[in-house]
Amino acid sequence: MTSTSTASTTVNQSSFPKIILQLMEQGLMSADEQIEELLTGLKYSRNIYALRYILEHKGDSVSVEVLSTAVDSLCSQEFDKVFSGETAIKLEWNLRIIITILEQMCQNGCQFTGRFADCIRQFISVYKNAHSMITQPKYTKSNESNY
Repeated sequence: MTSTSTASTTVNQSSFPKIILQLMEQGLMSADEQIEELLTGLKYSRNIYALRYILEHKGDSVSVEVLSTAVDSLCSQEFDKVFSGETAIKLEWNLRIIITILEQMCQNGCQFTGRFADCIRQFISVYKNAHSMITQPKYTKSNESNY
């Protein structure tokens, strides 16, 4: 039995992200390799979910360099100009992933530069602005005088 088939039979298939199995089939076995690949497609919800899954289940094995790259990728990500219900979920997952990464980095004794902290602050600002736009009452004929 190959390591990929062993891995696929030992996990709960309903909660284990299918994309991670696909990465393992491609030979990407380490958490670092998998995260680096997932970062290339952060616009896809499945990649964000898989990234979160890896960090929650194998976060201790992720290198500080990959954690830093992940934060940079998540913070520099542009969001849709049109917001949907899925956008709100993506934003919240990104924020939760960043928090998880920061916790891992603190556990590894990392110190943060002002530039790094500014990146985090900027993302939080983008998150707040987008969240307020998404949660504002929708434009309707009855409330058009407010606009």
